[in-house]
Amino acid sequence: MRLGRFSRSLNVGTTTTTRCCTFAIHNPYLPLRRRNPTGSDSAASLVERPQLSELAALSEPLGASRGGWRGRWVQTLIWANIPRFVEAQPMPDVKISARPSRIVAGRYTADDGLFGPDSITWKLHAQPSMAFVGILAATTQMLHPRVMRMIDQASSFRTHPESRGYQTWLYTMTITYGDVAAANRAAATLRRIHQHVKAIDPDTGREYNAEEPDLLIWVQNSLTYSAITVFSRYVPDLMTDANRDQYVDEQRTAGELIGMNRDDLPKTYAELQAYIDSALPRLATIPEALWFRDAMTSRTVAGAAKQKLPDYLLGRIIKDEALGMMVTSHRELFGISFPVWRRVAARVGASLLLKAAASKAPVGPTISKLREQVDTEAFGSPRHSRVPGGH
Repeated sequence: MRLGRFSRSLNVGTTTTTRCCTFAIHNPYLPLRRRNPTGSDSAASLVERPQLSELAALSEPLGASRGGWRGRWVQTLIWANIPRFVEAQPMPDVKISARPSRIVAGRYTADDGLFGPDSITWKLHAQPSMAFVGILAATTQMLHPRVMRMIDQASSFRTHPESRGYQTWLYTMTITYGDVAAANRAAATLRRIHQHVKAIDPDTGREYNAEEPDLLIWVQNSLTYSAITVFSRYVPDLMTDANRDQYVDEQRTAGELIGMNRDDLPKTYAELQAYIDSALPRLATIPEALWFRDAMTSRTVAGAAKQKLPDYLLGRIIKDEALGMMVTSHRELFGISFPVWRRVAARVGASLLLKAAASKAPVGPTISKLREQVDTEAFGSPRHSRVPGGH
């Protein structure tokens, strides 16, 4: 596992950018790319981004130079969240919204945004366990047949999981830590994407887009529920009953941003739990979902065999731990089953990973770095543009 090297190699203080896990944190319908610095819109520019020397140095101990898209996917799962791969600690009761001193004028953090430093959302979204939230949420979301068909027919997730995942993470960070104007701009961009992408329901022959209210509500609620599930395991001190209710209520703001009626979203954790329970009859594993399940569980043995052992094991730990937190009925629907030893190994391995980096990035400084990242590149800013014809 080389945890010693993992711990020694981390130097969050010099890392000026982060990437995201290849999953859907907030909403799975993001077709955006990062523009090539040369301005080129070539296909290569969709997935090839310059590697900062700091990130390359951090990644080298675990073989970041090894090729293959699956290898890059695992790297993203592990290294992209370096500022968040630390043991969660309670937030001090102080204001931490100030821009890092080296940011002279924040382009997209002029105010504290929609949530602010007193919100539970700020405290939780900087936790290292966010690395597990997206995998759990995305796998749960794919149990809705029409959500899965949208991903299968109109998403770049299958072919470019790293690029697709980065945009999802950046959207979440922008609406969480950006100013009000940046959050509204990000949401407006996302809504244009939702209106553009289309899928066909083979059961009815009807075309639909990603702005269908029932799809949006399922994605939003399953994300919120997944986040609470993960945070309840890894930061139980923050997940009091009152904080659970507060987080659910704050996430109604995130839903409202992209066109949902606030009154249609749960106000408390009890209401959220009731919604998740009531949704079960509408969920199913459809044939189009099998590739996604296989990607999450590494049933594609040939692809896994191309990875070096440390990369494979670290990626496996992260995904197994996330999938192990699925609602039992959801996991059974998806046909996901692990032996007890594998689930125990994932839990122990995940805990060791978090503890190995615990001293490198406390939550407060991590929030400052996330705001710096939003200042550098907010979702929906002019640096981003839409890929025609799909995502």
